[in-house]
Amino acid sequence: MSLSGRIRCFLSVDVGQAAVESIKVTQAALSDLSDVYTLTDPKSFHQTLYFLGQCSMDQIEEVKSRMSELDFKAFTAELGHLVVLPQVNIPKVLSVAIESRGRKLHALQQAVQDRIFSVAQFKESRPF
Repeated sequence: MSLSGRIRCFLSVDVGQAAVESIKVTQAALSDLSDVYTLTDPKSFHQTLYFLGQCSMDQIEEVKSRMSELDFKAFTAELGHLVVLPQVNIPKVLSVAIESRGRKLHALQQAVQDRIFSVAQFKESRPF
């Protein structure tokens, strides 16, 4: 299957400025590793809610339509501990856990997945 005319897509939420500043401090502490690892541009910090894979413009429009129907109240989340992915002994990504009271972030991710699953070409099998 040709990927021409398709766009790699994911749904995410931006992290707040306080979180960005906190992550930048952590990045500065890791600057000695900058010759081994690439640090993410702070403008790219986000929390992925759902990875869709390669999508056509029709699929993107359907996702936009379904997401416009999502009614979710704002909530506060906090940065948690550092997470090494995929495993500590095979570090490829250093991420930061994001935690919310009452598992509201998890509930938002589940609501997004429930609306988007039938449209997405990619099914994430790892738990949120």
